[in-house]
Amino acid sequence: MQSLLATLIALIFIFGHSLFAYGAAISTSFAEVILKDLEIGKSYSTKGVANMPLCVRNIGKESVDLKIDVLIPQLTSLKNGYEAIPDASWIRLEKDFFSDLRPGEQAITDVILTIPENKQYSGKKYQVYLRSHTVGKKGMAIAVGLRSRLLFTMRAEIEKAVNEVKPKRDKKELSGEGFFKKLLRWIGLRKK
Repeated sequence: MQSLLATLIALIFIFGHSLFAYGAAISTSFAEVILKDLEIGKSYSTKGVANMPLCVRNIGKESVDLKIDVLIPQLTSLKNGYEAIPDASWIRLEKDFFSDLRPGEQAITDVILTIPENKQYSGKKYQVYLRSHTVGKKGMAIAVGLRSRLLFTMRAEIEKAVNEVKPKRDKKELSGEGFFKKLLRWIGLRKK
């Protein structure tokens, strides 16, 4: 038993070092981005609306190829109050593949959200994931990845028939004539 444990430790020491030498690592500040009060039938850019393009930095020791995918979340991973985006085609990436990203370099892309013209989306809250991950490269046995969450809320469309009814005013009140007569009477410069 002790000899097996010693052999295992020796293998981890010999091969583990080479695994870490070729290790990949990525990071992002686009962990969770929230866009609010969006209108149906319009397109929005995370760079334009929130000043937040998707940036992924290679913090590893080797160059990597990076791929970004749009994922519809499972029900179990939804944030409370949000539902999964109805269709992944609502999201378009300015660029979704970055080749030979060197250590310390960033992959930067704008995320464009296009909401179809359909009143059924009015007032809803949606969630989508953007998965950034390395892809197979010679000498790299394990890929790494991370998930960014994009949350957005839709502006509620109010029907004209539901709008608040404003009381009608007479022409004297709108012109201000009634106000000035009352003011002059109040200060005593005018009689009825």
